[in-house]
Amino acid sequence: PPWTGMLMNTRKRLLKSILTYKGRLFIALISSAMVSFGNASLACLLKWFTDAGNGKTSGIFILPYIKKYHLLSGSDTWIMMKVVVIGALVIAIPKAIFMYLSMYPLASLTNRLGADIRSQMYTHIQSLPLRFFHKSRIGDLMSRMSNDVTIIQQSSQVIVQAINGPTTFIVSLAAMLYLSWKMTLLAVVCVPPMALTVDRISRKIRKLTTV
Repeated sequence: PPWTGMLMNTRKRLLKSILTYKGRLFIALISSAMVSFGNASLACLLKWFTDAGNGKTSGIFILPYIKKYHLLSGSDTWIMMKVVVIGALVIAIPKAIFMYLSMYPLASLTNRLGADIRSQMYTHIQSLPLRFFHKSRIGDLMSRMSNDVTIIQQSSQVIVQAINGPTTFIVSLAAMLYLSWKMTLLAVVCVPPMALTVDRISRKIRKLTTV
């Protein structure tokens, strides 16, 4: 259909506008990946804490190096408790910084993108002949410059999330495999059918509740 080509052209133009601020986009993506890595690291520390509390310190790979170089003193359990506390503090501070860096550039990108689009629309409207305004309704023009541009700004966030999603998935999957490959395998097998079932039920509910 004709609208399909128009839709693809709009997407290309939107992507081109977003890539104008590729520096901010790159910072946001790298920072989001670091936040995901921080969350995975905290999950690993939680596993070490649980293992140390249960006296299962033989499988913790970092413990022999700590004892070899005399970095911390005490029993194996007490050493791992110290490692978990220090590690949580070391991870939490950079994670907070990267979380800020992942949000601020993205907010700046979407705001600047909206300003650019509104400026282009205003310039285009100024070049239109007077007969265009006699045929068009002012409310439609105002709606396009306010509501439609806001929708475009929100869609740019969706694009960024779509790019950042694979990184988060890979880091989370690696952490899950490290924590427990059996539970990870169970989740991979069971979660997709559950998600499909919930999706089908929600669609049926929407059809029944739609007037």
